[in-house]
Amino acid sequence: SMDDDKDRLTVAELVGDKLPVTLWLAAYSLLLIVVISIPLGVLWAQSKNCYLDAALNAIGEKVDYAINVEVPDENIINRMSGRRACVACGATYHIVHIPTKVEGVCDRCNAQLILRDDDKPETVKKRLDVYHEQTQPLIDYYTEKGVLVEVDGTVEMEEVFGAIVKILGE
Repeated sequence: SMDDDKDRLTVAELVGDKLPVTLWLAAYSLLLIVVISIPLGVLWAQSKNCYLDAALNAIGEKVDYAINVEVPDENIINRMSGRRACVACGATYHIVHIPTKVEGVCDRCNAQLILRDDDKPETVKKRLDVYHEQTQPLIDYYTEKGVLVEVDGTVEMEEVFGAIVKILGE
C-alpha cells in the first residue's frame, strides 16, 4: 500500500544530503569497519530506536562497541584551513604538513594555490556545528546503552588505530 511505501528508504534518500560518519563496530567475532556517508537522521528514530540496531537485531547481531574518535574542533579547523589546492592540476597541499617548495605555488605546475571555500575556518565551523548537533543524539544513545568508547584522535594515526584494535580485541 501507499502507507507502506512511505516508510521504505530508497538509495537516493540514503545518499542525499550526506554527512560523513565513521562507525567502528564489532559484532561478536565479526569485525565490521564501516566508513560511510549517510544522513544521520536515517540512523536515528524519534522513538530512540536506532535503525542500525534494528537492522543488526534482525540478523541476530548487536553493536558491541560504538567508538567515538574525539578531536577538538580547533584541531579540525586548523587542519582543514591549512589545506591548499591547485586549480590548474588538482594537486593538494597543507601549509604545515605538506608544504610547497614556494609558498602559494604548486610544485607540479607552478600555478597559484587557493584556499577552497569548503576549507575556510567559518565554513568548517558551521559544518562542525551541524555535525555535533546531529551526532550528539547518537553519542547519548550509545552512552546510555553502555557501548560508547572514546578514543583520543589528536595522537598519531597509528596510536588511534592501536587504541581501536585494543578496544575491539576485548
